[in-house]
Amino acid sequence: MNIFVVYDDRLVTVELFSGEVALRDPRDITQHLNLFDPFWSCALTGDAATAFLIEAAEGFMRERN
Repeated sequence: MNIFVVYDDRLVTVELFSGEVALRDPRDITQHLNLFDPFWSCALTGDAATAFLIEAAEGFMRERN
C-alpha cells in the first residue's frame, strides 16, 4: 500500500519505502483521482471526524490508567 497526494490536475506524488515519485502524466493523475474516490466516500470529516478522534483518545486514556 502506498501513500499518495493529489495536489491538482497536474501533480500527484506517491511515497514509497525507497523515496517519492512525482507523477505528471494526465493518465496517472486520473488513475489516482479514481483511486481516491472510494477513500473519500468512507472518510469522516468535520464534526464526525472530531467526535471519532475524541472518542478514540478517551478510550486510549481509559485503558492506559
